[in-house]
Order: sequence, then structure tokens, then C-alpha cells
Amino acid sequence: MGFLSASTSFVRYRVLEEVPGDLWTQIPDKLREYCFQDIDHTSDERSFGWVSIDNMLDSTLSETPPFKGEFAAFALRLDTRRISPAVFKKHYQMALEELTASLKEKGTPFVGRDRKKELKDQV
Repeated sequence: MGFLSASTSFVRYRVLEEVPGDLWTQIPDKLREYCFQDIDHTSDERSFGWVSIDNMLDSTLSETPPFKGEFAAFALRLDTRRISPAVFKKHYQMALEELTASLKEKGTPFVGRDRKKELKDQV
């Protein structure tokens, strides 16, 4: 909804050659073929695809057609799953404190650099 609710950039293309007659019937099929797939219920970290320009949740373009007069208008949606640095830092610090406590019980006074790196990868 960024285009309709705030400032944004956009690209407008113009076809200079003769447009085939069946192009307008192919556009909705191609948009559905490469439509956006939601990542909420998957383990994917990134997803992108075409959605309706009127509703970013309409990835099937069933609510509104992509044609606006003599133009085809649609949007590219990109979702990326990220962990906030503050949340990561919190969980890393908790794991480091737990590891330090368990190593002190075993008699080791500190956590080595390699072990800290492994811990970051685990967190």
C-alpha cells in the first residue's frame, strides 16, 4: 500500500514494437505464475512475487484485475524474515552467561573465542 499511502518510486515501461494481440491475455497468467508466496507458515527466509497494486495481500490478483484502462498495473512484493539485533543480542548474552556458569563449575575460568563464535552460530 506504499504507493497509495505515501511517497514511493515507480517505473513505467513503454513497448516500442508492435504488441502481439494475445499479450493482454497472457499478462494475468504470467502474473499468477510468478505470484507472491507467503512465508508465514514456512521456514523460508525470503519470498518475492507479483501482487495486486491495490492490495498487497492479493497475490492471486483475483480481487482486482491488473488492468487500469490501457495500462497494466501491479506490484512486486518482497518479504524477508529477520531477527532484530536487540533480540539476537539478548539471546546470545543469555546463552553466554549459561555457558560461563557451566564452565566455572567444571573449573574453566573463561570462554574461548572459538567457543563464543560457535555459540553465536547456535543462537
